[in-house]
Amino acid sequence: MELIRFFFVSVGGVVIDIAIAYAIATMLGTPLWIAAAVGFSVAACGNYILHEVWTFPRDASLLSVKRALYYLITSGVTLSSRLVVIVGLNAWISLDHALLILIGGAAVSFFVNYTISKFLIFSGCTESKGHS
Repeated sequence: MELIRFFFVSVGGVVIDIAIAYAIATMLGTPLWIAAAVGFSVAACGNYILHEVWTFPRDASLLSVKRALYYLITSGVTLSSRLVVIVGLNAWISLDHALLILIGGAAVSFFVNYTISKFLIFSGCTESKGHS
C-alpha cells in the first residue's frame, strides 16, 4: 500500500511542480531547467510532510529533523536526475514541447525518489497507526 500512497502524494506534488515550472518557463521566459528546479522545490516541501505522516507512517508520526535533512539531500539527488533528463531532452526536442520535457524529467525522478525514500529515508517506518 505504501507504493500506492507514495504514488498519490507524488502525483499531487508533480501536478503542482509541473504547473509552476511550466508557468514560470512560458510566462517569464525562464530557462526550462531553472523553472523545473523552482517547481520541484515548492512541491518537495509539501511532499515531505505528506510522506512523513501518511506514506511512511511511524508510531509517533512527528516530523523528524533528521529525516527532513535526509529528504533534502534526497531531493537534491532527485532534482539532479530530473535536470539531467530535462537538459538532455531539451537539447533533443524543441522547446515547443516544454510540457512533454517536464513530464519526462518528472517520470524519471519519480523512480529515483521512491527508491531513495523507501530504502534510506523512511526505512524502518511502521504502519501501526492503522494505515493500510
